[in-house]
Amino acid sequence: MAKSVSDREFAAVTALSGPARYCHFIGQIADWAEVWSLRGPGGWVLAAGADGRPLVPAWPHARYAEACAAGGWAGAVPEAIPLDRWLEAWLPELARDGRGLAVFPVPNGSGVPVESERLAADLSKAMEQ
Repeated sequence: MAKSVSDREFAAVTALSGPARYCHFIGQIADWAEVWSLRGPGGWVLAAGADGRPLVPAWPHARYAEACAAGGWAGAVPEAIPLDRWLEAWLPELARDGRGLAVFPVPNGSGVPVESERLAADLSKAMEQ
């Protein structure tokens, strides 16, 4: 059964601080074994870090990603990435390419910038629990 996000949960979670959204993201990804990002006509969307470095946005559920499909990301659609593929292929590739992650952007704010190595370690720790 696919996880659903109620209106109440959506409002509460998107109102959390960046660090709290990051913790929520880690817990949800570990539990549901998938990561969501947005794919547009030209491929996966990217955010820009404060230093201009490309960041791949990631969410714990399609509903959160879809809420951010506006502005420069208008027309992009949420797409699931299985957790094993995320850990085995995506995170190492992002590290090789010098890209970071923008974890859980919200419509009125940016995502939490994080390195792929830290995200992998935090996910590994959460999955052990």
